[in-house]
Amino acid sequence: MVSLESLDVEAGTNLLFTGPPMTGKYQLLLEFLTRSSDAVIVVTTKNGVETVRADLDAIRRVDHVGVVDCVTQQRDIADVSGKETETTKLVSSPANLTQIGVEFTGLFERFSERGLQARVGVHSASQLVMYSDLKQVYQFLQVLTGKLQSVGWTGGVVLESTAHDEQTLYTLQELFDGVVETRESAEGRREMRVRGLSAEATPWRPF
Repeated sequence: MVSLESLDVEAGTNLLFTGPPMTGKYQLLLEFLTRSSDAVIVVTTKNGVETVRADLDAIRRVDHVGVVDCVTQQRDIADVSGKETETTKLVSSPANLTQIGVEFTGLFERFSERGLQARVGVHSASQLVMYSDLKQVYQFLQVLTGKLQSVGWTGGVVLESTAHDEQTLYTLQELFDGVVETRESAEGRREMRVRGLSAEATPWRPF
């Protein structure tokens, strides 16, 4: 089981989970989202709603889960059982930042009006950058993280470090309070470290 016990972040904190492919970023994000929260909202550009809900349940069952699914309609999965509901919203593709924002805002307002304390995840921002201009993605994430800070919610966003140039990584990192980096060690173990939440980065450690 992945452990993020050292990541006791303050309310309103937003973290960026970044590293090469297959180094555990998604797994770390899911544990972070399900830890100490009664509600979770996920904007997914990689896995369909059913997969996301099952992956969350495999770590810890959360009473209230909202999903903005940017995958199912794009792949034309006609027989998916996760049709649109009050807490499942389907968006045409990761390129439609406006629709993603509208559907996320709807879930955000629904959960906040009910007095829920939610954690929000985006998996993955790399697909957003692939389909849209960096400036548009920056503005989208700026609005999203600002909403979370305004109500004291916590957020986590995944970004593939090897899919972007240094300028893109640096630009997007500016939006976040801290960065969770992942890598594979020479021995083939997954390792992580955290930057930005304290004066010095934590040591690399296996997870």
